[in-house]
Amino acid sequence: MTYRYADPNHTAIIREDGTSIPVAPGNRDYDALVASGASVFAYTMTANQQKEAIKAETNRRILAAYPDWKQRNMIALGVSLTRIKAEGGSWTAGQQAEAVALDAAWAWIQAMRSHSDDLEAAVDAGTLAADWKTTGWPE
Repeated sequence: MTYRYADPNHTAIIREDGTSIPVAPGNRDYDALVASGASVFAYTMTANQQKEAIKAETNRRILAAYPDWKQRNMIALGVSLTRIKAEGGSWTAGQQAEAVALDAAWAWIQAMRSHSDDLEAAVDAGTLAADWKTTGWPE
């Protein structure tokens, strides 16, 4: 019989047959497992869990730089700037600078998404680096 931790906090153990054993002294199944001396394998994420963790980290980083309220303001500004051009107008120097800032923000978000896609491809290839959360992210 093989056993593995069900989560990174080691709150439960999954038996080979799928049965969950709470890590709780006094629990009959847990006490029997400990008394048996059986090894419990480390928790490992499934590929889908890894991909969800990558998406969550990407989202966290994007929202840290551009919270929802700021993204909505950027969209509104982009619409306003587009309308000026569509109506044959010209941008002021300030509006030109705003357009450049919007382009830079969008390029960074696209780079973040591209990096996230690369990390997810690494999950599929079985080559995801252990330090993926701390290295390789766009600045």
